[in-house]
Amino acid sequence: MEGTGNRNVQQATLLVVAEADLHDVYRHLPLGGKVQLTVAGKAIALLQQEKWDLVLLDAGSDPASALELLQQIKSFFPAVPVLFLTETGSESLAVNAFRLGARDYIRRPFDVVRFKARVDSLLGLRRRGGESRVCLPLDQDLTHPARETADEPYIPPNILRVLAHLEEHLLESLSLDAMAREAGLSPHHFCRTFRELLGMSPMRFVCYQRVQKAKRLLLRDDLNISAVATKSGFGTLNNLSRWFRVFEGTTPSHYRCSHQNLRNKKSFLVPH
Repeated sequence: MEGTGNRNVQQATLLVVAEADLHDVYRHLPLGGKVQLTVAGKAIALLQQEKWDLVLLDAGSDPASALELLQQIKSFFPAVPVLFLTETGSESLAVNAFRLGARDYIRRPFDVVRFKARVDSLLGLRRRGGESRVCLPLDQDLTHPARETADEPYIPPNILRVLAHLEEHLLESLSLDAMAREAGLSPHHFCRTFRELLGMSPMRFVCYQRVQKAKRLLLRDDLNISAVATKSGFGTLNNLSRWFRVFEGTTPSHYRCSHQNLRNKKSFLVPH
C-alpha cells in the first residue's frame, strides 16, 4: 500500500498490529510507505526480523492484552515509537498506555486527516532520532494507575499528551495557547493544572527541558556553544546563557569546561 506523502514518509516502514477483522480498516488508510498488517501473536517476531519506523497498536476487544504487548515492545525495542489506538478507551487505559511508553493515544473512530497528520509527525520524530519513551520496569504495579505516591505523582492523560508534544517539538516555537489546546483546556486552567502537577509554569518547564538538552549537547566536542543554543531550542546564545544560569547556576562555557576537565582527569587516572 503506497501513500501520497513526501519521499521520506513514503519510504517509512509501519507495522500495524490489530485483530484480523480490523485489517481492512487500516489497509485502506493513507498511511504511506511500507505497511505490514499483523496480529498480536506475530508482532514481536516481525519486530525482531526488521527495523520499523512506527508501530500502530490497536487494542481491539482486549485492551489488557494490548497493554501487555505494548510493555513487551517498549522493553525490547525502546527506540520504536508506538501509537496506541482503542475503541473502548478509559482514563486508566490512557494512563497505562502512556506509562508503558506509548508515544500517543488515539480513540477510534478518528478523523482520517488528523490521524494521518499525527502518523506523519511521529515518523518525522523517528527520522530525527527523537524517540525516548520507554516502559516502566516489568515488575511495576499497574493495578492502580491513578494512585499518587511520593515518587510518582498522578499525571492525567491530557497533561501526559502535552509532555509528549513538548518532547517532540522542543526545538520549535511553543506557545501557551497551543499547549492548552493540546491538553483540551483553557490557557488559565491549563497553567494552573500544569503548575500544580509539575511545580512550574508550562513555559518555564519548556526552558528547563531545553537546558537539559543543552547539557547533553555541551558534552559533545564537535559543537560550539552557539550551535548548542540552536540545537537545544533557545535560538540565541543569550537565551541559552540566561536560562542556563537560572537552572544550573553557571554558564554553558563553565559547565562544558568543568566536564572536560573531569573527563581529562579520569583519562589520566586510567592506566594505558
